[in-house]
Amino acid sequence: MSASVASPRDLLSTRSLDKEPKAKPIKVRRFNSKIFERVPENGANAKALTLQHVELPYEKKRKRAEKLRIRSFRWALLNAVLTSVIIVCAFADNELSWYGHISVLQSSGLRALVVSISVVQVAVTVKCAKNKLKRRTLQGFQHLKSTLYPASLLYDRSHLLLLLAEIAHIGIVMPPWVDYTVNIEHNDFHYHLTASDFVTIAIFLRIYHIFNFLYSQSPYHSQRAQFYT
Repeated sequence: MSASVASPRDLLSTRSLDKEPKAKPIKVRRFNSKIFERVPENGANAKALTLQHVELPYEKKRKRAEKLRIRSFRWALLNAVLTSVIIVCAFADNELSWYGHISVLQSSGLRALVVSISVVQVAVTVKCAKNKLKRRTLQGFQHLKSTLYPASLLYDRSHLLLLLAEIAHIGIVMPPWVDYTVNIEHNDFHYHLTASDFVTIAIFLRIYHIFNFLYSQSPYHSQRAQFYT
């Protein structure tokens, strides 16, 4: 009697039964507990703001936070409106001067308007930075070396540098009755580049303040979103 050998394909494999299908890992939003960690005074990050306890009742803290939110919204909106006006004036001055559709007096008037609004925008930008610091201080952030509560902008080094960079950017303006032209000749082509062209590009980059306002009002910058990773 001959015994028949079964084919490996006919045998049931137990390996497939032992293995379970791999499930895709589910990303869980976990509470970011690092915001409650204190920075050691002698550590490398001793210049950073650390979280402190705010000695205020809950209702008073909530009302103050709501006032800061409304105040920050108004100043940020004003900053965005001033940025829009400055960009329109600088662009109109540059384009009309290029085609010769504006007089020197009218061009100087637009530049004087841009300079005046820029001075106001510097004050508004500083006010917006102070409101941000007050909001963070209300959350409990205070500098380790600060003896007063709330902390000053001088202690918050990263935000201070950002504020100084914004003020320096706003200071790039074209004074009235001042212009400088550079003539470049290459292969029978003549290029006329004016200082107003470069200043207009720098002013157009102030659109950053408009996007900053829109981002501050988005859900990604809400009070609740800051507590999640």
